[in-house]
Amino acid sequence: MRKIKFRIWFTVLKKMVYTVGITELLFEDGNYYEYNGAKEPVVIEQLTGLYDKNGRGIYEGDIIVLKEDIKYRGIVVYNERMFEAIFNSAGLEDDVLNYIPRYIRIEGNIHENPELLENKCGGNSITSE
Repeated sequence: MRKIKFRIWFTVLKKMVYTVGITELLFEDGNYYEYNGAKEPVVIEQLTGLYDKNGRGIYEGDIIVLKEDIKYRGIVVYNERMFEAIFNSAGLEDDVLNYIPRYIRIEGNIHENPELLENKCGGNSITSE
């Protein structure tokens, strides 16, 4: 049985914390975490259960690169029933995570590396919305 892992982005502290399981998360409200007596807004992201070509776990909010003949950069999201990747280039299926993780490399995440979301070639950007 696989472990369900999460990471937490503290929006005020600008800090990412990796945790083992949901039992370690103590929330009064779904989007806030008690930290040093103050409520801290957080973003909770789940491990997809997949790993990139370097063995790093792929989480929601990761910015990934797929390189075959052309370099594709995308954001990992959870969409109702499965994890998907939103890419900046047309012609690539959203469920790419389901069949080619060995070609994927994590480049960063949307919180610590937002500058990676800008497409320097065509001026288009990827959004996590």
